[in-house]
Amino acid sequence: SDQWSWLVLRSLFLGFNQFADLRDKAGAARGILVSRLQDLLKNSVVRKHQYDDAPIRFEYRLSEIGLALYPIVFSIEVGESNRQSH
Repeated sequence: SDQWSWLVLRSLFLGFNQFADLRDKAGAARGILVSRLQDLLKNSVVRKHQYDDAPIRFEYRLSEIGLALYPIVFSIEVGESNRQSH
């Protein structure tokens, strides 16, 4: 996967579920975030859940497949932290 997908997954693991929060935390432009979320939804890594009716708003949650990626995302995060500290 690419850098943006990893940043979106990391943000979801940190509890950021709404589009604006994901955009801010991942630092991705709107179009990039939309594209990555569509890919993650298509691959059943993320689920989309409507949380408001007026206006219609959605949040994104990790599926069981997405949750299973935690050790990988965590190891990438630790690796990045270690690399930046040296």
